Amino acid sequence: MDRERMDTDAHKRRLLSRRKTRSICIVVALLFAIFAIDWQISGKKATQRQEAVRNELQQLPPFPSSIRETVNSTFKTTAGVIVEERTVASPESAVEDWYSEEFARLKWKRLSVQRSEERTVMKFCQNNETAVVSIQQDSGANDQATLHYSIQIGWGSPFAC
Repeated sequence: MDRERMDTDAHKRRLLSRRKTRSICIVVALLFAIFAIDWQISGKKATQRQEAVRNELQQLPPFPSSIRETVNSTFKTTAGVIVEERTVASPESAVEDWYSEEFARLKWKRLSVQRSEERTVMKFCQNNETAVVSIQQDSGANDQATLHYSIQIGWGSPFAC
């Protein structure tokens, strides 16, 4: 009798395990289908928007003698961001002034400037996009210390302004 009950319990567990596996597969397949449909509907528009943001970043002249380290582009159907990282041997104030003037020239509205011991962060807004210039603070007293800074332009709900 015990042996029969154990066999029945093991059989029930196997059936439950199969049902769980089948349910998980169905959910994954549905999610995949939803994402595929979303990409078919919105993917082309998102790709075009990301390219437009890339062009905006290219319109922004880099600080003279700065060196581009990396450019990263990430987007999905509802939001995207492009981040360019640069280095330059120059005073932080010169980099800050340069980008303030360049964003103003391109008709971006200045939202804020935040300063901390580690960095200065300037935010700008245009066409429901947010641009952020983040300048790492000088670590020494040398006015010509190497600065690391990034320029980020994002669109979509996380970046709406």
